[in-house]
Amino acid sequence: MVNATGLTTTEIQGLLTNSKLKKLQEIELFILKDIIKICEKFNIEYFMTCGSVLGAVRHGGFIPWDDDTDIGMTRDNYDKFLSIAISELDENLFLQNIYTDSDSPYCYTKIRRNNTKLIVYKVRNINCHQGIFVDIVPFDKTPDDFILRKIHIAKTRLYGILHYAKQNLDYDRRSGTLEVNCRYILHRFRQYIVKPIPKRLLFNLLDKERRRYNNKSIKSESYISFDHPRGNKDHIFPVKKIKFEDIYANVPNNCDAYLTILYGDYMTPPPPNKRQAHNMIIVDVDVTRAS
Repeated sequence: MVNATGLTTTEIQGLLTNSKLKKLQEIELFILKDIIKICEKFNIEYFMTCGSVLGAVRHGGFIPWDDDTDIGMTRDNYDKFLSIAISELDENLFLQNIYTDSDSPYCYTKIRRNNTKLIVYKVRNINCHQGIFVDIVPFDKTPDDFILRKIHIAKTRLYGILHYAKQNLDYDRRSGTLEVNCRYILHRFRQYIVKPIPKRLLFNLLDKERRRYNNKSIKSESYISFDHPRGNKDHIFPVKKIKFEDIYANVPNNCDAYLTILYGDYMTPPPPNKRQAHNMIIVDVDVTRAS
């Protein structure tokens, strides 16, 4: 597939999997260390999630071909972190969400390294901070009742779809496949629907729904992040530390159950042709240059 840079996706991956990817991971580790320092100083509980947990368990650090780092926090810890981190982060870092960067298309927080660039194709036309980042995602409770849980997840997913439809996302259609073209048409239709609705209102609807059950007594305490089930309390807590590169970081207590839910046979690496980073089009890891 060829995109606007004139490079195929395979060529882009090739650019990332050499020295730039290693430097990118080093910068993400710098960001991660600063996040952990703040969390430990202010007793904020965090845990690595998704591919970062997989990398820690299977590789002792980054998945060799991966280009992002993911942190999760329960909603109360997430809110506490946001209230503190904006004044505690290293001066070279920027806390990005809809409140600190009104053009941000994301419904969660990114901690970005100033004077770097990591631009994903889909958001290439959005005028927001696009430095190298670590994602911080809130984990919200879901109700015990099966029907209520399904309704809650469905509403969260709907509001999430509408929120992202409001963003100026750019889908690469040059491959010409039916799937890509259908996805583009569907996105354009959603954009038409939400055009008269203020961006902040859509975010507030999503945020309110995600928080709906956090203050209620939930027996199972199952969690969602974004609109996806992410395990339950017994899988995640109490968190434990595991080696990640040259540090020890928090991960879910039952990594096996957590990773099996997400990936199935997680200890078997994918074949070489499936070992791909995200579809980045610009990666600038030179922190000596202004972004």
